[in-house]
Amino acid sequence: MPDLHLRLGRDMLIVDGSLETMLQRADIPSDECAAYLNVLDPELIEDIHRRYLMAGAACISTNTSQATRAQLAQFGLEEQLEEINRAGVVAAREAGAPHILATMGFCWELLALSEPCKQDEKQHYNRCFDHYLEQACALVAAEVDALLIESRTSLDDARCAVRAARTACAAMGSMPLVIASCTFLENGRMASCGSDVARAASVLEEAGADVMGLSCMEPAHLIELMQQLASATTLPLIALPNTDTPTLDANALAHYSITPDEIAFYAEQLHTCGVQFIGSCCGSTPAHTGALYATLGDRDVIARTNS
Repeated sequence: MPDLHLRLGRDMLIVDGSLETMLQRADIPSDECAAYLNVLDPELIEDIHRRYLMAGAACISTNTSQATRAQLAQFGLEEQLEEINRAGVVAAREAGAPHILATMGFCWELLALSEPCKQDEKQHYNRCFDHYLEQACALVAAEVDALLIESRTSLDDARCAVRAARTACAAMGSMPLVIASCTFLENGRMASCGSDVARAASVLEEAGADVMGLSCMEPAHLIELMQQLASATTLPLIALPNTDTPTLDANALAHYSITPDEIAFYAEQLHTCGVQFIGSCCGSTPAHTGALYATLGDRDVIARTNS
């Protein structure tokens, strides 16, 4: 496959769907550290990746969204950070992924909660930056195509992670793409800071993002805000809608309502907005990925008038 940089602005790229949904189907308890499965059961993670690849995904997201030091510390696994992140990349590579998007997890809220009254804003930012930089360096060393910072609800958090990712790339002499996506409330604002789409686009572009987008939002709402984002930035766009707000059954398992055919319907509209990377998140399965590929897999990216 060609370098991911060379495909920007040209090819539609289908991104995989939810790994968490597939782990739930494999009866993996939700209170376990999913990222540690990269080490304990890499065959399981590889199998999930292969299912998404067989459905048509060109981009596979690594099982590393729980692999910052702050997250791993909750399970006593922080000293295995490099091993867990490297194993996550290896699993995607062994599965045959054409392009590997290395997911960077959260630490902003976890660190804020751990010492809520002991740090000023600058100290908190610096601590988070160090955590993100550490994970980014481990992922870049494993030779990935992109660093994926997704579903951020705080603009300061997103900016911190993007800057750390960009610093890791520069320090290690490697140039994976830095992809950033945010989640917005129904009022069009970010939950933790109140920033709107235009403000987020400006800040993250300045911080060094190569691709920008929206994730973990109901598709119709995501499309409405994606139209705003497409007008606010010239960067390539990524969209990772969820499959609606879940309902819980008697066993506390989440069930989602949006079908593969429905996600494909929404994807047509995202394509019209000029989105290049289209996948899905919470509640999605390889069936949703297959519907996306059947709809958009052979399309070219629609050029935007502000590109």
